[in-house]
Amino acid sequence: FRTVASPSEVWYLDHADNTWDVMFNYDPSTNLTSSQQALLLGGEVTMWTEHVDATNYLQWIHPRSNAVAERLWSFAQIGKATTDSDAFSDAVFKRLSEHRCRLVDRGIPAAPLGPGFCAQTYV
Repeated sequence: FRTVASPSEVWYLDHADNTWDVMFNYDPSTNLTSSQQALLLGGEVTMWTEHVDATNYLQWIHPRSNAVAERLWSFAQIGKATTDSDAFSDAVFKRLSEHRCRLVDRGIPAAPLGPGFCAQTYV
C-alpha cells in the first residue's frame, strides 16, 4: 500500500527527547525494499497535547517539524535520505537556524536549535 511515514518513536513532537537532530537524522526508508520505498509517499509529524498548551505549542513544533520537512524535501529531491554525516553538518544547522530566525522575525516564537542567537531579536 502507498503510505505516509509517521514513526512515533522519532517524529512525534510531544516526545521531548526527539530533538531536531534526532528527527532530521531519521531515514523513513530504512529497512524498506526498493519496491516498498516506491510506495512511500512522504511523512508527517504529529503532536499530542499532554505536554503542551497555548503557551508553548509553537516552541514545541518549531524547529523540530522544520527538520523533518527538510529531511523529507531532501528525500524527495535525491530519491534517498541524506547520510548521517550530512545530518549533523554545519550546513543543515545553519539552514535551520536561519529559518528559525525568519520565524522569530515574523512573530512566531520558534525555539532555538542550540546555542546562538538571531541577529535581530524581539523582547
